[in-house]
Formats: sequence, C-alpha cells, structure tokens
Amino acid sequence: MATLAGILALLLAASLALLVRQYRHQQALAAARDRLGRDLRQVTQLAGTLLPGDWGRSVQGLITGLVQSEVCQAAVLLAVTDNGTLEHRASAFAPGAREWTPGAEAGIKHLMENLEPVSVGDDGRLLPIVEEGELVGILALRGALPDSPAQPVAVRLAGLGLTGLRLYQKQSALSNTDGLTGLANHRHFQQTLSVALAQAYLENEPLALVLLDIDHFKTVNDTHGHLFGDLVLRELAYLLRRELGDDALTARYGGEEFVVVLRGEAARRASDIAELIRAAVAEHHVFDFSSGTRLTVTVSCGVAHYELGQGKSRLIARADEALYASKHGGRNRVTVALPENSTSHLFPS
Repeated sequence: MATLAGILALLLAASLALLVRQYRHQQALAAARDRLGRDLRQVTQLAGTLLPGDWGRSVQGLITGLVQSEVCQAAVLLAVTDNGTLEHRASAFAPGAREWTPGAEAGIKHLMENLEPVSVGDDGRLLPIVEEGELVGILALRGALPDSPAQPVAVRLAGLGLTGLRLYQKQSALSNTDGLTGLANHRHFQQTLSVALAQAYLENEPLALVLLDIDHFKTVNDTHGHLFGDLVLRELAYLLRRELGDDALTARYGGEEFVVVLRGEAARRASDIAELIRAAVAEHHVFDFSSGTRLTVTVSCGVAHYELGQGKSRLIARADEALYASKHGGRNRVTVALPENSTSHLFPS
C-alpha cells in the first residue's frame, strides 16, 4: 500500500508539474500573442500616417503616431540639409515626458560619422535614417523598447517622408524659379502679389511695384549674340539680389523685363529704391570672359504705389504706364505713377 501511495504521489506531482508547465506555456503564448497584436497595431497605425503628396503632414503624423501608439514616450525627427546641417522637422511628447537627454550632441556626431544607432542616457536612442546610402535624417526616441518592430518601420517611413518632402521642396522651388536668372518666375510673382495685395488691404500697409526694362536689349542681342544677352540678364538679376537682399520679391516678368514687389517701409521708399537700382546697373560692367566683350547697359523703371481697394491688374498697368513714360522720356530713368485721381498720372522722379 505504501508503495502504491508513493507511486500515486509521484504521478500527482508529475501531473501538477505538467499542468504548471502548460499553464506557463499558455501564458507565454498569450503574452506573445498580445505583443504581436500590439506590434501589428503599432505598425498599422504608423503605416497609415504616410500621405503621399502631403509630406509635411506625413512626417508630423508619423512622429505623433509613434507617441500615441506607445512605441515611445518622446520622438524627434531631424532632417539633414543639403549643406550637412540638421533641421527640426517634427516632434511629439507624451504627457509628462521629460525633455531630451542632455549631451545628445556627442551621440549625434557619432551617428553621423558611423551611420549606426546610438544609445543616449538611460532610455534614449538615436536611429539613422539612410536612403540610397545617404544619411537623410535622424529619428531620436525616448522611453522606447529596443526590440520593438515598429522602430525599423518608423525609420523606413521617416526616410520615405523626408525624401518625399525634399523632392517636393526642390520641385516647388524649381516651379517658382526662372531657370536663367534664379529669380522668381512670372507665375510665382503673380501668386505672391495676390497675397501681398490682400495683406495690404486687410492691414492697411503700403505696397509698391517697380517694373524695369533693359534699354535697347534687342540691339545687345543682335550685336553680341543671345549668349551674351543671357549673361546681361543674369548680371542684372545679381545686381537686384545684391541691392535688395531679402526685403523684396524680385522676379523676371518676361523677356528683358523684371519686377520688384516692395512692402511696408520699403514701399514708402520705392522711388529711391528704383533709383538705387537704376544707378547700380548704369555703373556696372558686364564682362564676358570667353569673348572679352565688356558692356554697360541701362534700365528704365516704372513705379506704382498701391491704392486701397485697387486690383492687381490695375496696379501692374500703372507701373507699366510709368515704365513706358521712362522709355518715351529718354530711357535710363525712373518714373512714378501719380495717384489715380490726379489730373496727370505720371511724373519723372
């Protein structure tokens, strides 16, 4: 009987041990299933943040999604610019999340040199975003599990988002830029002027246009060739950028005509600015190193000040009328259009 009882006890113990193992195994399977479900939900949520055509919103949505889906407590996306510097693109923080770990600069430097993930502080990670062998950005995470499959997905999506955003910005710049001079093109000028006029109307701010045309440009082309004529156009664009800086929108209006949009205080000084441009062009020598041709050209300018409620077409027409008066009056001069209600509409500056 004792032997039988011992055997039964052993069988019972073995059964209990088996049940415990099965229970733990089931618990492990359930935990794994939960982790897999969580990972799948996170990846699905992140994938849904990418919106081709709206890359700016996409990268912010991706970073916000990382925090909302609890992949991490904080996320920051940095983009590598064309000159190698870093620019902030998007960030998101969970409620109560701490600021980023001090001293991350050393980790960023290591990452940029070696293109490998870097741990920062106790719970920070810097992940390189590489597209076609080139570092395009850095994804900085805080409070993230290192083995989360959502992280490599986020890195890949961030790479697509940053690349798409970069291409969009370049295409946008190209579509708004005159290929020969590098100034804004006619289409961008028209769009910008519409916005500027609306602001001038709503805020009662001064605005002025300066139209300028190269004098005897056809003769320049006929005498020295169109390549030299292109050089003259590029030199004039250089002078406009040099004299005006970033305070004005300067565009190629068409052919040998250029236009400048002046706002605020600059608009009040429009005639002085136009005279500054005229004098700078007249003093400048255009020199072609290949042919040795050296030439000085002049420009005629027309200035028109915005009048409250005036439409875009009329403002441009008034500047064009002033430009025509400069041409008719002997060229190489500035003419300002008088207000609409004046007896005479034009007078030389």
